[in-house]
Amino acid sequence: MVNRNETNEKTCQDEIREAEHFFTKMQELEIFDISSIGEMHVISYFMNENKEIIRGYSCRWRLKRVLETVAPEITECNRIAFLLPALKKHRKNIQYFLELHLTC
Repeated sequence: MVNRNETNEKTCQDEIREAEHFFTKMQELEIFDISSIGEMHVISYFMNENKEIIRGYSCRWRLKRVLETVAPEITECNRIAFLLPALKKHRKNIQYFLELHLTC
C-alpha cells in the first residue's frame, strides 16, 4: 500500500516537473521574461502546429496548481494560469468490462 505522504510527494514532484517543462518550452520560444508570455505561447505548449492536442487535462491541472499555489502573489503567474486552455477531463474505457460481458 502506498503511503499518503509518498503520494503527495510524487504529486508535488509531477507538478514541479510540469512547470519546468512549461518554462523550458517558453525558453525554446526565446521568451525569457515571464511578462512576455502570451496566450499563443501558452496554447503552443498544449497544441502542435497542426492544432492537435499534445498535452491534456492532467498537464493543465498540474501547471495551474503550481502557478496558483506556489506563486499566488505574483500577478504574472495568475495571468498565465488564466490563459491556460479549457481542456476536458477524459477517462479511458476499461476493456475488461467488454471481455467480462463476452464470457458471460
